[in-house]
Amino acid sequence: MTKEELQAMYDELKVKNEEMARQLEEKGEIKKAVEPLQLPDANITPMIPYVEKETVMIKLFRDDYRYKRPLYVSINGRNWLIPRGVEVELPKYVADFIDNLAKEEAEIQERIIREEQEYRDLTAKQV
Repeated sequence: MTKEELQAMYDELKVKNEEMARQLEEKGEIKKAVEPLQLPDANITPMIPYVEKETVMIKLFRDDYRYKRPLYVSINGRNWLIPRGVEVELPKYVADFIDNLAKEEAEIQERIIREEQEYRDLTAKQV
């Protein structure tokens, strides 16, 4: 969109806004005219300051059975393939995600063990 097109849109909105404000004032619904919509200058691009992301070093467990392949992590369209058994530097939010994943997996394993034991106790009583 060009600067002229933006200016034309601004002028059109300003006229509509002034007309609506005049009509509302005549009806007594508002006492003061509404300020017109202010559009940014087309030549100005907002600058977002770069903030360096905090990074941490992590090392994933590795064995020759279940935990031998790299861990694939995808967060908000960004992807990581994290090797196991090697210390790597990652953004803190990725490391937090991996920590939460490990905690959830541990909770699930505990629940499985607990429910298996409850089932054994229940079936032992019935026999």
